[in-house]
Amino acid sequence: MWEFSVMADVKNENAVSYIQDKMKNTLLEFDGVYSYVKENGSCSFSLGAAKEKSEEIKKKLTKVLCDAICEKMKYNYLKENVCVDILDNKMFATFLKVYTYFDIELEKAIAIRAICFPKCLNLESFLNFRLHKLKQKWQELCFLTNTNASVFLKSETFLDVLEFLISNLDYKHKKIVIDFQDGTICDGIESSEKLLTKFVTDDIFDLLTKLVDLLPREIVVLNLFDEEKIHLLQNIFQNRVEFTKK
Repeated sequence: MWEFSVMADVKNENAVSYIQDKMKNTLLEFDGVYSYVKENGSCSFSLGAAKEKSEEIKKKLTKVLCDAICEKMKYNYLKENVCVDILDNKMFATFLKVYTYFDIELEKAIAIRAICFPKCLNLESFLNFRLHKLKQKWQELCFLTNTNASVFLKSETFLDVLEFLISNLDYKHKKIVIDFQDGTICDGIESSEKLLTKFVTDDIFDLLTKLVDLLPREIVVLNLFDEEKIHLLQNIFQNRVEFTKK
C-alpha cells in the first residue's frame, strides 16, 4: 500500500484543508482512504491507496500541492508580512488576493518542479528548503510593498494600483454574470448559467475578492443602481464590464 501525509502549522490550515477537499473524490475513485487530524498546533492530511494506483493519484496530487502552496500559503505569508496601512480591512483583503495571483503561473512552474513524495511532507519545511527561492520572491514582494507603503494611503492611488495588478492577471473565465438582486455570480457562457459563487450585495469588496478568484475576461452586471459601485467597478475592470437590467 502506498501512503503519504502532508502536514502544516495551524496557521496554514487552509492549505491542508484545500488539499483534502481537492483529493477526496480522487481517492474514492481509486479506492483509497484518507484522514484529517488537527492537534497540538498543527494539522495533517493522510492518504493511502494500492501501489498500482499511486502514480495516477500523484498526478492529481502534484497539481493540488502546487496550488495549495502558491495560492493558500502565499496568501497567508503576505497577510503576515505585508505591513501597509490601507484605509479599509476589506480593501486590504482584496489587495492581498490580487497580490497572491500576481505572477502565480511562474511561481507554480517553480513549485511543480520541486514537488516530491516522501512519506510525510511538512509544508513549511518544504517552502523553507526546497522552495527557498520562491519564499525569497515573496519576501522581496513584501519588502517592496512595505517600502512604498505611502502609495496605499490614498484610496484613489490604491485603486489605481489595484486596477494595474488585475489587468495583468491571466483570465480564468471567459464571461460571468453578476446579479445584485440575489447576490449571485454565474458562468455567462453556459446556457444554464451555472452558479459559481455568491456575494454580499452591500459589500463591494466581498464582490471584488470573488472577482479576483474568478478572473473573468468579460463581466455583465445586472440590477446595480448604486453610482459609486458602478464607478468603482468601471475604474478597476475598465472595458471588461457591462451594466444592464435583467
